[in-house]
Amino acid sequence: MMKVKRPKETERFLTNYYSVDQLVELFEISKDCRIYTPIILAGLLGLRRSEIIGLKWEAINFSAGTISIKRKAVKDKASNKDIISSKLKTAFSYRILPLPFALLDYLKRLKKHQARQAKSPSYSKDYLKYICLKSNGTRITLDEVTNGFHRLIQRHGLDKILFHDLRHSCATMLLHLNYSMKQIQEWLGHSNYQTTANIYTHVSVKDKEDMANTINNSIKMVL
Repeated sequence: MMKVKRPKETERFLTNYYSVDQLVELFEISKDCRIYTPIILAGLLGLRRSEIIGLKWEAINFSAGTISIKRKAVKDKASNKDIISSKLKTAFSYRILPLPFALLDYLKRLKKHQARQAKSPSYSKDYLKYICLKSNGTRITLDEVTNGFHRLIQRHGLDKILFHDLRHSCATMLLHLNYSMKQIQEWLGHSNYQTTANIYTHVSVKDKEDMANTINNSIKMVL
C-alpha cells in the first residue's frame, strides 16, 4: 500500500441554478408543457428526476398535505425502458415533505383532470396510479424530462441549466429563506451535511454584493 498513489481530492463540480424570479418565469412558460409537473416538483420540492417519475398518487396525503418519497424510476439497460424501484439512493432519500398550499391545490386539480381523461377509450389504463403522465395516459420517461427541459429553456432563451439543477435552485432558495443547512439537508434527502453545503447551496451575486456593502459599512474607513 505504501506504493499506491493517494488520490487527489475530487474537484468541486460546477453547477448552475435559477433564482426565485427565474423559477417563477420558468413555471409560467412551462404551464402548457408536458413536463410541467416534473418541473414544479423539482423546483419547489427539490425532488430528483428519478423520484418524480416514480411518484404514485398514493404518495400524496391530501388530508395531511404531505408527499412521501419512497420510489424512483431507473433505466433498465437491457430493455432501455424505465422501471420503478423501491430502492432509493440512500436511507435518507426516504422522506415525507409537507406540500406548499399552491402545489397541493395543483395536485388536486391534476388528479381530477387525469380522472376525466381516463374515461376516453384511447387513454392508457396501465399507469393510472402514477402522477406524471402524458395526455394519452402513458408515463413520462426519464429521457423525456431531460430532453424536454433542454428544448424548453432553449426555445424561450432562458439561462442554460440542467433539469437536475432545479434541485440546486430549490436548495439555494431555502438557504436564502434562512433555513439551516441541516434543515435543507433533510428536505433534499442527503445522507450528509457536506453534500448539501458544498454542492447544492449557492451564494448569489446579490448576496455577495450585500456582503461587500456590509464589510464597507463595518470598517467605516476611507482607503
